[in-house]
Amino acid sequence: MAEFSVSIKLKTQLLQALAQQVAVSFNDGIGKAIHATSAQLYKKLEDAEDWLRADFSLAINLLEANSEWFAAQVANNAIGALKEVEQSLSNEEVLSDELEQVKTDTQKPHGGDKLDLDSLSLVSKDDFEDWLSANMGIKYLEAELGYELHEVCLIVSYLFGETIGKEDCPLAPHAIFSTLKTAIEQLEIPAAPQIVIYKALSRSFLEDLRESYLEIIGTVKKVQVNYKPKQTQEPLTKTESEADAAQEASSAEETVNHNVEGLSDAPVIGGGSSAASILENRHQYKAQENSTLDTLSRLHTSSTSGGQLGLASAGEEIDANSQSIPVGQYAPAQLVGAISQLQQVRDDTELIERKKLRTWIESGLSEMPGGAKNIGQQESELIDVTDRFFEVIVEKIGVSGLLERWLEKLKLTILKVVLRDKTFFSNASHPARQLLNKLAKLSASEKSDKKRLEKVLDRYIGKVVSDFDHDDQAIEKVVKELDDLLERQAIAQKRNSDRIARAYEGKQKVASARHKVVTDLNELLQGQSVPVVLMELLDKAGWREHLALVAVRDGETSEGYTEALNVVDVLLSWLGEEVDDSDQWAVELEMELEAPSILELITKELTIVGPVGYETVLQRLEDCLFHDVDPLLVKIDRYEWPYEKTEKEIKDLRPDQGQDPQASHWHKRVVTMKVGEWVEIKDDQGRARCLRLAWSGSESFRFVFVDSQGMKDEDMPLDKLVELFKANKASFVDNDEVPLVDQGLHQMVQSVYEELASQSSCDVLTGLLNRQAFERGLEQSISGAVTNQSKATLIYIDVDKFNLTNTSYGHHAGDALLKHVAQTIKAQGLEDAFCGRLGGNEFGMILVNCSLETTNDVAENICKEVSSQSFTWEDHAINTTVSIGVADFEVEIDSYDTLMRKAGVACDSAKEHGRNRVVLYEALDKDQHKRDQMLEWVQKLDQDLDELLTLRCQEIRPITTDPNAKPHYEILLGVRDNGQVLPPVMLIEAAEHFGRMAMVDRWVIHNVLRWMETHEESVAKSDGFSINLSGNSLSDDSFLEFILGQFAASTIPPEMICFEITETAAITNLADAIEFIRVLKQTGCKFSLDDFGSGLSSYAYIQKLPVDFIKIDGVFIGNIANNERDQALVKSINELAHFMGMKTVAEYVENYEILNVLRTIGVDHSQGFGIKKTGLLEELA
Repeated sequence: MAEFSVSIKLKTQLLQALAQQVAVSFNDGIGKAIHATSAQLYKKLEDAEDWLRADFSLAINLLEANSEWFAAQVANNAIGALKEVEQSLSNEEVLSDELEQVKTDTQKPHGGDKLDLDSLSLVSKDDFEDWLSANMGIKYLEAELGYELHEVCLIVSYLFGETIGKEDCPLAPHAIFSTLKTAIEQLEIPAAPQIVIYKALSRSFLEDLRESYLEIIGTVKKVQVNYKPKQTQEPLTKTESEADAAQEASSAEETVNHNVEGLSDAPVIGGGSSAASILENRHQYKAQENSTLDTLSRLHTSSTSGGQLGLASAGEEIDANSQSIPVGQYAPAQLVGAISQLQQVRDDTELIERKKLRTWIESGLSEMPGGAKNIGQQESELIDVTDRFFEVIVEKIGVSGLLERWLEKLKLTILKVVLRDKTFFSNASHPARQLLNKLAKLSASEKSDKKRLEKVLDRYIGKVVSDFDHDDQAIEKVVKELDDLLERQAIAQKRNSDRIARAYEGKQKVASARHKVVTDLNELLQGQSVPVVLMELLDKAGWREHLALVAVRDGETSEGYTEALNVVDVLLSWLGEEVDDSDQWAVELEMELEAPSILELITKELTIVGPVGYETVLQRLEDCLFHDVDPLLVKIDRYEWPYEKTEKEIKDLRPDQGQDPQASHWHKRVVTMKVGEWVEIKDDQGRARCLRLAWSGSESFRFVFVDSQGMKDEDMPLDKLVELFKANKASFVDNDEVPLVDQGLHQMVQSVYEELASQSSCDVLTGLLNRQAFERGLEQSISGAVTNQSKATLIYIDVDKFNLTNTSYGHHAGDALLKHVAQTIKAQGLEDAFCGRLGGNEFGMILVNCSLETTNDVAENICKEVSSQSFTWEDHAINTTVSIGVADFEVEIDSYDTLMRKAGVACDSAKEHGRNRVVLYEALDKDQHKRDQMLEWVQKLDQDLDELLTLRCQEIRPITTDPNAKPHYEILLGVRDNGQVLPPVMLIEAAEHFGRMAMVDRWVIHNVLRWMETHEESVAKSDGFSINLSGNSLSDDSFLEFILGQFAASTIPPEMICFEITETAAITNLADAIEFIRVLKQTGCKFSLDDFGSGLSSYAYIQKLPVDFIKIDGVFIGNIANNERDQALVKSINELAHFMGMKTVAEYVENYEILNVLRTIGVDHSQGFGIKKTGLLEELA
């Protein structure tokens, strides 16, 4: 029994105050919860089967008639427990009388003994189901009230004088639901409605119970009592304990008369312990290290349990100190010691072979002398999360070689670190994380020999493993040694990079000088008749190289270069075409006087730089100058440097004169790159590597990148690099690499989310995409086709006479046949095809960037393969065929709906013409009608948009109950039509198909900013406004400049604007979207990713998009209250968004039930008709 230093008087007075609070709060809270539960039962009654309607009606009547009695039962049981404690503390009758007065009179007969929800010995199925329903409500409240319940249990333990857990606490959910269940049984409420009752009660009572707990905590804190048990390692001696007790009792009694007397009347918790401060403490309790680990643990559990994520929020955190260690179970420190013993007696290679940490540990502990204890649930989760962390580093990140071997050696040591200190997963500066990250950096390069480094690091790792158990600073010491190695490595990397930069800088100077020489020689020689001996002097004797050398050494405008070039000009005038007789004498005189010095100068310079054989050229020049040998002349149309093969690289350093470096935004962005910037470049296999710009030249016409070791990796011209960015094969990154541990944590989240997303997209029977996912894939393909002006085709497949198989051989045979057909379809599809099941016996395939002829060939192959393969079911051979329709996406008229209709029509035609065939869709009159409609909208768009369009808005409301939270508004379009405002569906479709969407987006942005400027009071009451942008606008180079110009001309701060882009548009234009967001976020505006979860994307894409909000697609929200798979997926999206520091918004929130589930999950904001219907923006004022 725990010892608490407190006086009896103080305890009794606290018990009296708490009893009064519980009487009021439990009565009111349960009463409201009963009414809310009745409302839920009414909703269920509407949809209930006929045979259940009577049960639900009876339940409603009994609940409504006895709501006060239910509340009194719960309150009285809690107060009775407090009274029993008071009676055991004191013989005084005062408190007992007051407690009796607090109790509410009840008219109903008392029920039997309290139901033990922990006992499940031998019960009927109905009793078990009743227990399960009640227990689900208990677990929900315990999860949601983790901090508050923990504190209340400590307070009750303090008052009772012994450790009280949440199962025994009279104020805890367990006791409350035990009372409720007894009352429900006394009233004989039927079993069918009880599932709804317990669920609704737990959800409805949550906030009132939380408020009651906060009141209790505030009451105790007001009298400044330390109700928490001491955490000293060694127990105090009796004398010390008694001394402490006397001192604490004395100080408490000094304040009790001033504080306790007014507690029952105080509506607000005093003494600095306001509700806000209590909540702040609650968030401190849910510290960063716990929430990060908790997220990883929950997501890992979801992946190992078939994707079932509980609806508990972050309340149930892994906190080994919050509970006592059961007998026969390892404490964390004991488990660390046991693992260390295992390391000493078992071979590490066995762990490497078996991989799974838990299996290795459990099997080893079971073989230890004396038998093993049990590993607690929390420690088991830590082991699993740690094991998964190492798995993803090797499997997902692709760590191999030396680093993989080092990680395997450190795996058990890191596990011991985690068992001792869970902040490993959240503290980026944790020494163990630094150890792994620094090892990864040291082993990063695959090009250098690491034999010496391997020996050094093997020694360091061995030191960590051997010294960790007895030296708390073992890891820190090795980290310091690694820092020294990294510092040396960084110096070597910089030297490598600098050498490459200097080499290219020299090459650029040479290339520039040679370009100057060729340009100047062309000015002298182009179109002239030039002496052959002069051409030989330039090309063979080395005077051209001398010109380039002087240009590099002295500068292109130097006196030395001018003098060397003048030699060519003088020789051309002397030996070139003859001049008029009147000038001939002057030329001859000049040559007679200057030729000796010119020849001497040439000889002197070529002696240094001239190639072998230059003397022969000089001899011929001398003959022409002094011996009247007539030089042969040759017409020069254009002088070019006769590059050799080895000089081609230098020629390539010159910019392409035909390339406009300002042709696009990407050109502008690339030429402004600075040395030291990092980019991620993907190869043809999709493998990405981070490279740093080492040199780009003075004119940014060539780019040289080095790897993390400073070694040259890529060398490419401007146009090639720009193409890589446009093709999404290159992207800018903040730094050279994400630390290894961070990569591992992100990959853990990514793998779970993608697994859940895959489950929600997969048809359970065939393994293909389900219809919902297939439709999303088709919409994504159409969006890409519109944006990139590419092709998209749809194949619609129907299994012929499928009902005959079901009728003849049964539904199991039919299912097996569908699997068989699905495998055939997938086998015949192209690599990037989307294959899905559209209905009972209907399938579809989407092909992108594929001609209609190729699509038809694929369809014919499917038809042929299905008909030629005999499917065997048991002893029966079943022959089947398929009818296939093929439709091509036409940018001018098609949408998702029209393309599906066209393919379906073609498939029906195949059936009508005898089945087992492929039919291409042929245009009908309705297609021309659709085309005409689209063109009409285009004509309207080309006229005055102010007359055509108007602005609407819909509120986005925070789910939190914070009274200071302001609403946000999404701007929506409306179309004016004869005094009405219509949805802009057809208009947007026409604008996207005919390239008018950027114009519409411009109109919206301009008018929203103008409205905000004229309605300052309305704007001040809001958190901001969201504006939707189309994918076409993201790839419009001028659109970004337009937005920046609008911000510059407006008084509205960009921080008030949030731009929304759809997930499909962002991924279709990923490179453009990343750059677009990067530039605009620098102004202060925010970004939201709309319809998240609807595209066939991966978490890896989302990591690259620096958005602030993720809007969860409404397709997962509309039925979330009844669909556990949707709940799991939404929870995973919410988890990963918060993991990346983003807020979440749920769309299509239509009722309170949906909102309650979203609040439980932890979604931040909500939007939909259940929150606020769409209205005109002008009405917001």
